Formats: sequence, structure tokens, C-alpha cells
Amino acid sequence: MLRQTLLALAPVAALSALATLASSVHAQGLTIDRPGVYVLNRNISVATGDGIVITASNVTLDLGGRTVSTTASGTGRGIVVSNARGVTVKNGKVGAFNMNVMLDTVENVTVEKLQITGAGLAPSGGPVEIGFAIIGSRAGLIQDNVVSSVNLGLIIRGAASVGNKIFRNQFVGGATASSNLLGICWNPLAGAPSTDPGPVGDFIYLNQISGFRTGASATSGSRALIFRENAISYFNAAFSATSFAAGTGNIDDGNTATQIL
Repeated sequence: MLRQTLLALAPVAALSALATLASSVHAQGLTIDRPGVYVLNRNISVATGDGIVITASNVTLDLGGRTVSTTASGTGRGIVVSNARGVTVKNGKVGAFNMNVMLDTVENVTVEKLQITGAGLAPSGGPVEIGFAIIGSRAGLIQDNVVSSVNLGLIIRGAASVGNKIFRNQFVGGATASSNLLGICWNPLAGAPSTDPGPVGDFIYLNQISGFRTGASATSGSRALIFRENAISYFNAAFSATSFAAGTGNIDDGNTATQIL
């Protein structure tokens, strides 16, 4: 596979072109639209919009411990993978975007060993800082990440979201309890008709969810979800009332819950 060191806006070209574009990194972020193995060798900070967008399949993006950030907290998207397969994103820091990592209509995408840190902003008509947003995506693996100081740790939406694994992550609320709305949740697509009731068949295992009003929530249309051996500390509820509603087939197996008083 192609291996590149990213300095600035992709598509990746010759080294001389990369050097020329390096000064624009704060304005534009990066786009990866060719397969390959990419390593980030500097921090990326954007004033508006997205930090890194991946539209190619068969990409590995190693942040190399670097940071992807925005100077306008609660806006834009940090790392976006869209309409792609076989992508891995790993080893770095992201914050404090509106959506820090977004997977949109993808398959077999792995995101691991990221530290996602919000600014602890107050919600405004809903969450303004989200750790992970996974939309209409299949067979994803979200593992060994730490998400903190966001309003919503992870949201998975849409009936096309099937068979994702959420494994061994930490979702931790920020210093202001009223800003910590929800740890992780499963919903239908926004404005979806009744034919799209919600995600199916995800496995949520060995996660730590702490300091949110509600630890986890699944709408009654989200089906065959397995919540196993997660540790939840919460203010109002460990799980929403609909999470294990009759007919969903959702499973509560060995989870532990402690209320924060």
C-alpha cells in the first residue's frame, strides 16, 4: 500500500507540493481520497469546518500521537469517514468539535486509541459536542478510546447501522454535570420514517460510562443490542426506559450501575 506523511491538504501529491501546502493546514484541514497508509507528522488546527475527511476505501490513518483540533469549539467535524470500506483511524487526539469522529455510510471501519476531549460546553437545544457519531454504518469497531467532557459520548443512528462493536472505551462526563446529557445511545435516523426504526445487532462490551445524566439509551425500535459487562455511574438513570422494552430483543448481561448522589 501507499505510505504517505501528511503535511497539509490532500490528495497527497509530490513532496514539493506538500511543502507548498503546509501553510494552509490551519485553514483547510485534510482530505484523503486515495487508498494507502498515512501518518500525520504535525498537529492540525482548523478555524472552521472539518479537520480530516476520508473518502477512499482501504486507508489507514495513524495520527502518530498528534492532535486534530478546532479553534471554534462546538463547531465542525474532527475526523470524518464517508462512503468507504476498510478504514482504520488510530493513535491521536481530537477536540473540541461538534462531531469529533463521524462515520457516515461506511463498512468495516476501526477507530482505536483516540483521546477525544470536548470543551465542556453547555448543550443548546441538544448536544453541541459529540464524541462519536455513527450513521448508517456496518461492522464497525470502536475500541480503546477515551472520550471526555462532551454532551454525548457516542450515538449510532439508522437501521442500516448493523453489527457494530463498541469495546473497552471510556466515556467520561465533564466538570459541569448539567452538560453531561448522555453517555451512549442508539436512535433511528433524524426524521426517519417508521420503516427505519433504529440500529440492529450491535455488541457493547466492557465500556466504562461515567458522569452522565443517563448512561445508555436505545429507542424501542433499536433491536438485538447486547450490553455486556459495562460499568456505568450515572446521575438519573443507568439505562433509558426504552432500552430493554419488550420485543426489542436487547440484552442486559452483567452490567454494573452506580448512581452518583
